[in-house]
Amino acid sequence: MDLNTASVQSMAKLVGLASAYDLYLWRPYLSWEEVEHVAGFDRKRISALRAAGAQVKLPGDPRTRRDQLNLPR
Repeated sequence: MDLNTASVQSMAKLVGLASAYDLYLWRPYLSWEEVEHVAGFDRKRISALRAAGAQVKLPGDPRTRRDQLNLPR
């Protein structure tokens, strides 16, 4: 799941609803370092997100239809 395009509902499955909304409000992210500025997202929590398959794609990166729909690979 790309944090820049995922719905709040999709992100909530990984981080909970309140944290997902915080992630949504601070978009777009250009790097994982920017995610660290969101309250509650330290390096440990970001590592867990990445291990769960979350991604931060740079604007302009090609996105597949699967990514846009947040379908499993």
